[in-house]
Amino acid sequence: MNEICCECNQVTCDCNNSIRQDHTNINYNVQKELKSNNLITFLNVQHFLPKINEIKGHLSNNNSPCILGLCETFLNDSISDNMLKIDNYSFERKDREGKKGGGIVVYISNNVTYKRRHDIEVNGIESIWLEISPGKCKPFLLNFIYRPPNTKQNWVDLFDAQLNIVDCLNTEYFIFIPRL
Repeated sequence: MNEICCECNQVTCDCNNSIRQDHTNINYNVQKELKSNNLITFLNVQHFLPKINEIKGHLSNNNSPCILGLCETFLNDSISDNMLKIDNYSFERKDREGKKGGGIVVYISNNVTYKRRHDIEVNGIESIWLEISPGKCKPFLLNFIYRPPNTKQNWVDLFDAQLNIVDCLNTEYFIFIPRL
């Protein structure tokens, strides 16, 4: 197994910082940096607002995830961001446009340094891209995406357009799609 430097992401380097065994084991160093064993959870909630108190309770326990993605939130622009606030977390949302249902919300612990990557997201697809910067480790991308069961070729084309953008960035990325 190749050793990859967590700082410069090269197989061999002069950094001598936080060596990780393989790019698929990024969790180990990120867990150390974020001081958490529960990094990421992605759930299909099928209507978020009736479940918000349950989600708040889940995020207030000691083993709560650093990042919680929720899809099929059924949110729209009539629901204010204030209604969605949860202590010790910031959040990003993308509501379905023009139809009921769908939508994504991602809660990010205040211990996580991140930025939303709108430059990767394309219109017409429910997708949120985040760049995570865990301390000494090289930043990486997370994508939370929802694919409705009745999608057509257009959805695949839009998703492919996002991947084409990401592939040009030469950055490690992870995609989260809920099971249908």
